[in-house]
Parts: sequence; structure tokens; C-alpha cells
Amino acid sequence: MLKGTLKRIDRIIANFYGFYTQSQVNEITEDIYEDRNSVVLSYMRSLDDQGYDVGWKEADDTDSSWVVVWAMIPKGNDVHSQVAWHLPREKVEGLDWLKKEFREYDGHSDREKRDRLERFIQR
Repeated sequence: MLKGTLKRIDRIIANFYGFYTQSQVNEITEDIYEDRNSVVLSYMRSLDDQGYDVGWKEADDTDSSWVVVWAMIPKGNDVHSQVAWHLPREKVEGLDWLKKEFREYDGHSDREKRDRLERFIQR
């Protein structure tokens, strides 16, 4: 999932070349990631404030600088769907409202995650 997200961002950034210097592209990339990370954590905080089950766990890959934040959002009929994102560890550790708790990854793809989020928004 993380690799797919990074590839999509890389494709977007590739379109900047020729218009911007490498330094400007690096700055734009950092801004994109900062915004994304802030939006995800804001969403997680909002879900937590509403009583939804949210947390973080160690990422399954070998890069220990990343963790996975997850939430269980309503799907209907008391059934919940998982949504999850990789985030830099330093953005998550120390947040007293976000508990560290292992949650098994349910295998959702990025497309399935977006569909789940859209259903949650439209409910």
C-alpha cells in the first residue's frame, strides 16, 4: 500500500520536472507529504473524538521509521470496515489520544479504502 501511494506521488511529481528546479520539486514533495499526514491525523482525531476505534501499530515492513495508523469505520448493520495509512513514526508517537494497539491488516487495497471512505462520507 505504501509503495503504491509513493508511486502515485512520484508520477505527480514527475510532471513538475521542466517547470521547477530539483530543489523546488523537493520542497513541493515535502509539502504534499506534510499536508497528507496532517489530514490523516486530523481525520483520526475526529474519529477518536466521536468514539470510533482508532490506533496505530508497527508497520510490517523493515523500515522502522514508518508506522500504520488504522480506524474502524461503520459499514452498516453494526459491521465496521478498516481504513489504514502509513505515517512517519515521529508524527504518531507521543499522541496521548492515539493508542498503540495491534490490529490485523484486513487486506484492503487503496481502491477499497477509498470506497469505504466514500460510503462513510455518504451515509
